[in-house]
Amino acid sequence: MSATEQATGPARRGESLAGEGRWSEAAAAFREAVALAPDDAVLHNNLAVALFQSARLDEAVVAFGRAIELDPAHLPAHAGLAFALISKGDQAGAIEQFRAVVRLDPRNVQARMALFQLLQVAQQRDEALAHQLAALEVCRLFTQPCVGGAPRATILVLKAPGDLQTNIPLDLLFDRAHYTLHDLYFVAGHAAPAQGELPPYDVVFNAISESERALPALAAAEAFTAAQSKPALNDPARVRRLSRDGAARLFADIPGCHFPPTARLTRTELLAASSPLDALRSRGMALPVVIRPIESHAGVDLARIETAGELADYLARVEPPGYYVAPFVDYRSPDGFYRKYRVMFVDGVPYPCHLAISERWMIHYLNADTPNFVWMRAEEERFLADLSNVFTGAAVDALRAIAARCGLDYAGMDCTLDAEGRVLVFEIDAAMLVHLWDPIEIYPYKHRYVPRIFRAVEALVDRRIGRSAAAGATTAND
Repeated sequence: MSATEQATGPARRGESLAGEGRWSEAAAAFREAVALAPDDAVLHNNLAVALFQSARLDEAVVAFGRAIELDPAHLPAHAGLAFALISKGDQAGAIEQFRAVVRLDPRNVQARMALFQLLQVAQQRDEALAHQLAALEVCRLFTQPCVGGAPRATILVLKAPGDLQTNIPLDLLFDRAHYTLHDLYFVAGHAAPAQGELPPYDVVFNAISESERALPALAAAEAFTAAQSKPALNDPARVRRLSRDGAARLFADIPGCHFPPTARLTRTELLAASSPLDALRSRGMALPVVIRPIESHAGVDLARIETAGELADYLARVEPPGYYVAPFVDYRSPDGFYRKYRVMFVDGVPYPCHLAISERWMIHYLNADTPNFVWMRAEEERFLADLSNVFTGAAVDALRAIAARCGLDYAGMDCTLDAEGRVLVFEIDAAMLVHLWDPIEIYPYKHRYVPRIFRAVEALVDRRIGRSAAAGATTAND
């Protein structure tokens, strides 16, 4: 009897135990099989899967690696090792394993979409988008199933191709033990599926945020939403109003709100004028101003311009088709620090999300000084514990008025308080990131307070489905 035949008994026992979810026992059975047939890549992979499911990550990595040594073309082992490395926090190693999967199977959409996510975090945006595009050529509907049995709700998520700023990362907001998400991408040149071609769902959630490149997808999402009768969240037509210049107009007259007027100028307009400063003056702008490319996010090519020479240098260096320009507002607090608060709106209710504090005017949460100073984290904790520790009186009224005027079921805003106590708005957008990636040992309070936003979103969905159920809707497509 060959080694493989001798290993058949324990291997089948391991498969049976795995089917029952008894992963530790399955791992023991597969280890017995591997001892009998040590050169069988499939058995090593099965052992690795059982170890991974038992949260024995280091052992799983070794077993996946051995399967790959025995069979370098073993796709499940490369993919399994990638997921194990993600669980261990080794993003670079996971990227290499998913790249191996793609080399072996260029149409593997799971690996392509995983690379899309991981490479953006690794600041390799172009390769990330190339993998997303390749995946969307194969498939435009992706399911993230509930992992806890029957789902509490099934959500059809409408998305556009693009980077992490393009869509709300809803997979971070919902407890995957209770919700199933179907991600439907609207891709140019591909018709949206008919209702009968879609899996059953309870509610539609438009995850597409405002951007120039997402306008066709927003239009498609609006038409899709209107053609079906399930409850729908985040009206695409209202999302389109939140361009930087559009939002400045939309919120301009709200008492207690200071949204600096924002002009949109093409590069041709700036360079065709007798001077770029004249082009700014024609839009009511005077130095100092802040300028950025229209499609810029996260401070990329954002600059404060104080002189004509600085403007000329900027235009020579940054050459997109168009720019947003707004007056620079010095929003330093009396202690000399700049503060930027993120507030999330869920069904019209404002929730504190995070606070960035810095000596630099251009603050982003990732470059703020908060991790380095206990007093900054204590201040952030006070903000997260209770919004009214920062926003009181007219400022709270302004927040609620902004949420109502915005009209979205879910959106976020970066803002501060100006010298007059008004809510100074930097940006309002649907796709602002809310997460629990920060280490709990440094930010224990975030892990206590941020989940309130997650629960509020889940309650929002439950309410919408409840209204639908009262009207006699079912979980099948209409």
